[in-house]
Amino acid sequence: MQKFIAFLRGINVGGHRIIKMAELRQVLAQAGYAEVRTYIQSGNLVFASKELDAGKHAQNLTQLIFDHFGFEVPVMVLLPKDVERILASNPYLGTELMVSAPVYFSILSNIPTPEKLLALEAISYPDEHFNIVGNCIYAIYPKGTGKAKLNHAFFEKKLGVSMTTRNLRTMTTMLGMAAI
Repeated sequence: MQKFIAFLRGINVGGHRIIKMAELRQVLAQAGYAEVRTYIQSGNLVFASKELDAGKHAQNLTQLIFDHFGFEVPVMVLLPKDVERILASNPYLGTELMVSAPVYFSILSNIPTPEKLLALEAISYPDEHFNIVGNCIYAIYPKGTGKAKLNHAFFEKKLGVSMTTRNLRTMTTMLGMAAI
């Protein structure tokens, strides 16, 4: 059985798209997923399966959630080694920026086209920093995510992909949960 890490986008935020984690674990277990565990209420899952295709799991989880809860939720499914790579590729590791503010990891549904990436190179806002490596945007917002101009909506519009964002603690916790 292969372990996977799944990140659900935009659930349990502001009283919208409510999914109880205990109920979600039960839905996945009934669908044949093993060792289903969750972390906090923002849609972070670890599970095991004989199916090795992460993309199939993303589609299946999206459909299971729609069928059971009645709304569509984008789901990003990664192997533990993918999360390890994302953490190791953090361009801000060991820099002064990472000491001054937390880094956020936005996992992209697809790798953006070179043209879309090139269009972002000229964009900058004071005190906001981002770097795109593979399927992850690494961002630092010293004034907080709520006031950020280079936010979720900005990147999704400019890159034409969906994404979900987690902080360092969540990423490392999920990796640790997958190792157990």
